[in-house]
Amino acid sequence: MKKNCVFIFILIFVLALAFCGCDADEISNWGDKLSPWGDKNVENNAISDNSSITKTYRIYVYGAVANEGYHEVEEGEVYLAAIVKAGRLDCSLIPANANSLVDGSQKTIAVHYLENGVEHECYNVNSVIFSLRDSTKFYGLSDEVVNKIADYLETNDVIHNKTVLREVLGEDDYQNYHYKLYVAEADYEEVD
Repeated sequence: MKKNCVFIFILIFVLALAFCGCDADEISNWGDKLSPWGDKNVENNAISDNSSITKTYRIYVYGAVANEGYHEVEEGEVYLAAIVKAGRLDCSLIPANANSLVDGSQKTIAVHYLENGVEHECYNVNSVIFSLRDSTKFYGLSDEVVNKIADYLETNDVIHNKTVLREVLGEDDYQNYHYKLYVAEADYEEVD
């Protein structure tokens, strides 16, 4: 009689599993995931839930910011979060797409600056146009600043970050002009 009851119980159990759509592979893995009481076995075989993992993106922020470089933001935040992490300045002009949700489609953000009510783009410090040494080609840069950058580029190839730019310009010129200049992502190297 006991054998018949066990057989009937197993038959009902197998039919119920077949009815709910479970396959043999799922059933054979249950022992790894569940305790005999049907609870998650947290100590030995915790079931991971990857749906709650948030992606993080490194966004290169350059231009009129205090800390040009890569800044991490989570998927679902707005790109403005990267600009804030980069150190938004009083003259920083927030791009139109700054309130878009971060989804990994955009990896860089250029921050222009506002001066006397007019928007201006920043200049790439490694541009060959500095070799002309003509400050009229650069709105708002002095002859001295243009020459300091040109001199450095002639002997050192590229400026890799704004720490190097600070050394090239000196503290006073850096404070007056750094927000008008940027290092392109291709030339950028993080400071150790």
